[in-house]
Amino acid sequence: MNILTHTDFLIFNKLDKMPVLVVKVDGYAFHANNPDQLRRDKMKDTILQKYGIPIIRMRTNESGQEARLNNKLIQILGLGESSLDD
Repeated sequence: MNILTHTDFLIFNKLDKMPVLVVKVDGYAFHANNPDQLRRDKMKDTILQKYGIPIIRMRTNESGQEARLNNKLIQILGLGESSLDD
């Protein structure tokens, strides 16, 4: 219920409603020199890891994010490249 502890996207299994992946978009300017935010991010990562929920952090100053997300989903779901293209 804390507004400082949200995630940006939650991808879940439609059949059992279980989380598959958390996607967090980290704005560079906000995260670069913000010790409080870095502490909250570490806490989120620890909680998600405890429950076995993978997280991918996407930084707004990096490129190739779509490929990173696709690769992570392929890894988590155990799919081949061709399965996502169909």
